[in-house]
Amino acid sequence: MKGDFVGLISSACFMTLLASYLHKYPLAERLLLFAVPIALLGVAEGAVWLAGTILRSAAARFGLVVLLLAQPVWLVTHSLISPRRPDDIKPAIDYILAHQQAGDAWYVYSQAQYQFRYYADLRHLTINVHVGANCAEDPSCYKADLDSLQKPRRVWVLFSHILVREQNDEEQIVLSQLDRVGTRQDEKRSPGARAYLYDLSAEAAIPSPKLVPSPANRSK
Repeated sequence: MKGDFVGLISSACFMTLLASYLHKYPLAERLLLFAVPIALLGVAEGAVWLAGTILRSAAARFGLVVLLLAQPVWLVTHSLISPRRPDDIKPAIDYILAHQQAGDAWYVYSQAQYQFRYYADLRHLTINVHVGANCAEDPSCYKADLDSLQKPRRVWVLFSHILVREQNDEEQIVLSQLDRVGTRQDEKRSPGARAYLYDLSAEAAIPSPKLVPSPANRSK
């Protein structure tokens, strides 16, 4: 029975790693919650084995309990003292609505689309919206997605639930592609959310030429 259970857990872990390797399932935060019960069962089984074979004294077993509970207690205490502020997209949306002009378009980062749709439905917003592709950390994918825009003169870029994987910040990847084709005019930052205004007109994308003094005006 125990062997079947171990085999079942091992196969689940293998399939998860395989899906992640094939870029079909990201291993990040809430998407790993399913593995928490498996990990807890493994820790409990290991603790029972240690208590029954190696740690026979009461002091040693008490030390094991303290060791197992130290990190969870510290994390809970830290969260109570310095609670994490949730990703709040509402101030960013309010800022765009207060500063947008007729003809402006919205580019909504893929991970922010569900929060955005909630407020868009709640407020019955009728705006020109392009929901970004889920490109992970692939710059070429973001380049193709941004190039597919109908190139409005002004576009508001909305971020929330920004993914950072192995030092690859998707916000910075998108912004670097936007900096390539336009100029940043404005920005608003709120806890966990960002709003940027870009001018994508042809004039904005062309850098101003540097003035070079003529030979007659150069100092000798």
